[in-house]
Amino acid sequence: LNGVRYTYHYSISDGFRVGAFRRNASFAYPDGFQQLDDYTAEKTDWDFHLGYKRMYHMGQSQIYGGADLIYTSGKVEAVAMSNGGNIPASYSYRNLGASAFFGYSFFFNTHLSLTFEGEAYFTGIQNQSPLSNSQEPVSTFLLDDNEIGLNASVYLNFHLVKMKKRCTCPKVRI
Repeated sequence: LNGVRYTYHYSISDGFRVGAFRRNASFAYPDGFQQLDDYTAEKTDWDFHLGYKRMYHMGQSQIYGGADLIYTSGKVEAVAMSNGGNIPASYSYRNLGASAFFGYSFFFNTHLSLTFEGEAYFTGIQNQSPLSNSQEPVSTFLLDDNEIGLNASVYLNFHLVKMKKRCTCPKVRI
């Protein structure tokens, strides 16, 4: 579990969604990195998403797609060894970006569903600030200016209010 998401469905096929997620990553280059003899880093991100979702219903299943705006607040802490001495580096950063997503949901009942989602995203660094123990040039190697990636997620959804029913039965007309 690394985050939460809430979707407000203003119609049966359209909704707005917000989410907050935490991501952690560790990097280690024991054989050296650029001009460094040894390098390790810990990266922690908090991602905040705001987006639009369009859904198509097929009985107990649903497929959907949409787009999110992304704001990321993150921090990197690294230790590098160069010429026998340790060089600590840490800084915080903020990213802005966007993503496109698609997914499939299966409804077990009116209050519980399971979702599989894929997302392609792009973010760019808007602001970096070194923390108190940061030394150059190590912090210049920790992040690229832009990030492009893919995410795959699985969600267990709890529906707090009864979902609007969409009947798939044929209508009898007299």
